[in-house]
Amino acid sequence: MKPFSILIFLLLWISNESQGQSLNVIRNLGKVNFADSGDLVLSAKVESGKYTYELTDAKDPETPVFSFTLVSNSLDVFKASIKAKIAESGKNI
Repeated sequence: MKPFSILIFLLLWISNESQGQSLNVIRNLGKVNFADSGDLVLSAKVESGKYTYELTDAKDPETPVFSFTLVSNSLDVFKASIKAKIAESGKNI
């Protein structure tokens, strides 16, 4: 009976581990040209229910112009956040 108990324990442990890992899945939502410019690219991803947006310059994609994370992904909050980040960045977009 003891090997059966160990087997059940291992199955439950593996199940819990796989559920915990699925919470950390990052889904890339895509990239678009920003403000009718081929030089600026806006990308979005979702991780643990949080939406992260990042604006990068196509000439230097390793260094983001800015990024921000939203918990509430409504259009109004997105617009307000992106306007504030554009103003902070000092770029003429």
